[in-house]
Amino acid sequence: MIDTQRFTSFLIIVATLIVVPGPSVLFVVGRGVSLGRRAAVFTALGNESAMLVQVIAVACGLGFVVDRSAGGVPVQFLVLGLICVAIALVSDVSWGLLAGTARTWLARSPRRLSAIGGASGAVMMGLGLKLAASRRP
Repeated sequence: MIDTQRFTSFLIIVATLIVVPGPSVLFVVGRGVSLGRRAAVFTALGNESAMLVQVIAVACGLGFVVDRSAGGVPVQFLVLGLICVAIALVSDVSWGLLAGTARTWLARSPRRLSAIGGASGAVMMGLGLKLAASRRP
C-alpha cells in the first residue's frame, strides 16, 4: 500500500507537471483558436482517451511482473494513471475553453488569427526539430 504522504506529494507533483502547457495543450489551444470551443473540447477528449488506453496497457503489461512481486500493485498503477488522465483532461479542456473564448477576440481580425496559427505551428516545428536534433545514447 502507498503511504498517504507520498501519495499526496505524488499528486501535487503530477498535477503541476500536467497543468504546465506542453505539445498536447498547444494542439488543443490551436484547435480552440482556429475552430472554437467545441473543437478544443473534443480534441482534449481525444488526447485523454488515447492517454487512457496507454495507462490501461501499461497497467496490464506490468500486471504480470508486479503481481509476482508485490500483489495488488497493478491496481494502484491503474488508479494513479486514471488520476493523471483526469487531471490532464480538466487541464486540457480548461486551456481549450480559454482558447475558444479568446477566438472571439482574435476572429475580429483575420491577421491576428493568422499570426496565432503561424506562431503555434512554428512552436510545434521548433519542438520537433529540437527533438530530432537531440542526441541521446
